[in-house]
Amino acid sequence: MLISVIIPCYNVQSFISDCVASVQNQTYKDIEVICVDNNSTDDTWPLLETIKSPRFNLIISNESKKGAPAARNKGLSIAKGEWIQFLDADDMLEPNKIEHQLNTILKVKSEVSFLAGAHYLNRHDGLNTISVPNDENVWVALANVNLGITSSNLFNKKYIDKIGGWDENLKSSQEYDLMFRLLKENDYIAYDPEPLTVIRRREGSITTTNLKSNIKRRIEHLYSVYNYVKDIKVDGETENQVAQALFEVIKELYRYDSKASLLYMKHTLGFNFIPKVSPAITDAYLKFHKILGYKLSNEILKLIKGSHAAD
Repeated sequence: MLISVIIPCYNVQSFISDCVASVQNQTYKDIEVICVDNNSTDDTWPLLETIKSPRFNLIISNESKKGAPAARNKGLSIAKGEWIQFLDADDMLEPNKIEHQLNTILKVKSEVSFLAGAHYLNRHDGLNTISVPNDENVWVALANVNLGITSSNLFNKKYIDKIGGWDENLKSSQEYDLMFRLLKENDYIAYDPEPLTVIRRREGSITTTNLKSNIKRRIEHLYSVYNYVKDIKVDGETENQVAQALFEVIKELYRYDSKASLLYMKHTLGFNFIPKVSPAITDAYLKFHKILGYKLSNEILKLIKGSHAAD
């Protein structure tokens, strides 16, 4: 069974050789690698030309439309594999990643739309972590961003083709939009708790403007998930947990854009919604919320956080 590994490349001359080598070193050998250069201005393209080898099925192409989704879709248009491994160029796979996950999929009795995998996160500040997908409820895991990530998962090309690939217009929440659309086609998936993908987080910053936009896109995505689980009437507890996840992101937005947060609260959950205590909702906050309501409780929270920041 052929596996297609699709790697979007943008100014990754310092990372791409290690990334491709991690695919070349896979214990599973029926693999094609498709590297798609996406307007690089460094030596990424000439480097890709040098690592081509007749002994290894490596295809290089380019995509002029900016953004990883466009580059991944270009790779999909070339891919001949039954399963797709999307791999960011600064990430790496453990040698048994693909073989292990294929074996996991083969043990599942029903057809799956994708496998949700665990990953290591190697941060530039040295605070490394392991993230394992939640296999208890697929919709709650999706809402809580706990269903694997692009490079850790393995995707069934049949379903990727059905949904038309990646949404090239999205600036954030791209992978969870993809997974949401896949789950609407087939919500039966496989899970792999073994971290076999290494995410190398490069140092960088995000502006407050971009942060606000990203949070808003996350809210809109979660609201779509919330409406979907209500429409298909999964069960009340699932609906409540997705609503909780939506509330927590709307609450987060209040720190950066209180007016937008209030509008989102009004038009999604409504001001009568009462959240539950969670890692993001303290017991003290919940008490304020029940007595004072959404706006005043968040104003108090902003004052408290502001005084702590001043200290």
